[in-house]
Amino acid sequence: MKFGHGRALGCAAAIVIGALVAVAPAQAAVVLSENFNGVPQGLNATNVGSNFSVTQGTVDVIGAGSSWDFYPGNGTYVDLDGSTLQLGTISSAAFGPGTYTLSFDFGAYTYNHSYITENLNFALGNFSQTLTPTVDSSVTPGASLEHYSVSFTTTQAGELTFSAINPLNPGVGTNVGPILDNVVLTAVPEASTWAMMIVGFLGLGFLAHRRNSGTRLRLV
Repeated sequence: MKFGHGRALGCAAAIVIGALVAVAPAQAAVVLSENFNGVPQGLNATNVGSNFSVTQGTVDVIGAGSSWDFYPGNGTYVDLDGSTLQLGTISSAAFGPGTYTLSFDFGAYTYNHSYITENLNFALGNFSQTLTPTVDSSVTPGASLEHYSVSFTTTQAGELTFSAINPLNPGVGTNVGPILDNVVLTAVPEASTWAMMIVGFLGLGFLAHRRNSGTRLRLV
């Protein structure tokens, strides 16, 4: 009886651990990924890929193979201030409330071998943040893009948006905006969701233990 009881507990523990291991890879799920490399290049573009649309102003899709490859080696990317002097915004489909991790590459636009900097705002639901690209006068303009990653929680549903901001003359475009590339949005399950799953797995383990114990008692 003792051996059977211990074996049942071991089986229950194995069920719980196995279930947790099986679920662990789903801890974070990529819900949006866009590197713009399949998007046709062009000024004042209306096509910015299947993940985004232009919802304000104008944007340029530029990069490798064009006359405006300011960041060689990065394929195609988006300039968020198009060629009509209108600050641009691109938006995705809506996502629900939750916890997310967002990563992307961005940089200051370069024009005539000089930095012309506009800020980059990104938002989802009631989360919003504005970044100023790092400008190092000792480095050749366009030397590299900066990689940025942030985790945040929003309590409201909303689109993922990226917008050009002109800090010196708000609302006015300069034709040279922030560069955006390699956008990845990952959804992270809430801690309460994990707690509910763990309780469920423990319940499964307990039921398995009860079934095994009941069978042995009937056999004895």
